[in-house]
Amino acid sequence: MKKFDLKSQDRLVDLKQIDCWMQESQFSDAMVVKSSTLLRSNSWVFTDGSIQHVSKRFFSVIGVEWSELGKTSASIFLEQREIGTLGVIARRSNDGLEILLNAKAEPGNFGFVQLAPTCQATASNADQVHGGTPPPFSNYFLSPHGEIISDSLQSEHGMRFFGKLNRNIFIVDCDSQELTAQHRWVSFRLLASMLDKDFRVNTDLRSVLCCTDWACLAGGVPFAEGEDFAQELRKSFLACPRPHILAAVLKRLDELRCRSKNLSFIDVRSVAGFSCSFDTAPTLSNGAQSLQHIEVQSCLREVHAWDQPILEDTEEQVIDLFCARGSAGLVFAFRAQWEPGLVRGAELAPTVQGPKTDSPDFGNVRLSVRQSDEGGRFYHCISNYRIIDVGEVIYQDDYLWLTLAEIRVLLSACMFNNESRSALSLLLRYL
Repeated sequence: MKKFDLKSQDRLVDLKQIDCWMQESQFSDAMVVKSSTLLRSNSWVFTDGSIQHVSKRFFSVIGVEWSELGKTSASIFLEQREIGTLGVIARRSNDGLEILLNAKAEPGNFGFVQLAPTCQATASNADQVHGGTPPPFSNYFLSPHGEIISDSLQSEHGMRFFGKLNRNIFIVDCDSQELTAQHRWVSFRLLASMLDKDFRVNTDLRSVLCCTDWACLAGGVPFAEGEDFAQELRKSFLACPRPHILAAVLKRLDELRCRSKNLSFIDVRSVAGFSCSFDTAPTLSNGAQSLQHIEVQSCLREVHAWDQPILEDTEEQVIDLFCARGSAGLVFAFRAQWEPGLVRGAELAPTVQGPKTDSPDFGNVRLSVRQSDEGGRFYHCISNYRIIDVGEVIYQDDYLWLTLAEIRVLLSACMFNNESRSALSLLLRYL
């Protein structure tokens, strides 16, 4: 591998440079992940029916049981009530907006290193509970200066996390920043060209980009150039939001939130369908999902060695977002969906969200990307995100067809789940 001189450039100008930088970051980090067990850990313990860190910080593994439409379900969740920071610093240049990216290694990432926000930090890491250094730029976002373009609390995966919110913040700051070897400036145009490249841009960065001002990212009217589909996107973005459609969305979400789910916490050893073993791997498993315990070594993270529980799926997921043409022009199909782990109870989910076997075999795939989600908590949990053009609007009771203008209104109100935001981020490829 040709060694990339990290010290000579703070700005990367093409995909080859970015790939070399990511490869060098992976080589320098030398991350190693080994299987372990809960009983071998000095940092994690089983207590009060859950698996917890000895500091009572970071996260816990809990059991949750709920009833819906007469059916009782149960699963394991990662309970993480503290609010994390997903922060992006940007600057304006002659080439448009530039983003300060982090080549971040996570033990659960496919390939370890992915492009991440400038700062991606849990409150526990920022408070240095691990005994190491604070995450780069975490102090900056405690009292940020510059122009705050967007700042919102967005959800995490509601079927895996319980009560988890992240602060998604995007700031344009013209002051110079002291960079680490894992931070480089990249134009948004170049970053956008990578949004449909497999295993390159992590879900946290996708969420921040999706939730900020798309006109700011584009440096003008979004989707102003490009093919016919881009022009349809532009018209959908510039359309006037329909009040009755927005009201219908809010009504559907409120109905789901008000419906009693009889949710309760249970001992992780009692979760139906899951086997449990604290002295062998995996710790918990139901065949489709398991909780592993791993030991990690890393040269570049805030601490160089740690162990942790991590979730693993045995089956790849498919996340499909349908688009079609109706009386309002180009629209996208979402479903109001209640998920046990969502703080808000119900949010807008993609058209299809589930195992790969649920994937439809019709329509034209406009954009797609395979992504390993949330590598800090999930191990090689791969999802295939797709934008599928189905031609004309399909009338189905649970579909909510929205223009991009309506999507922007609802994004600012934190109405979309994590999977929807990752799917929508693919559209930024056309900005």
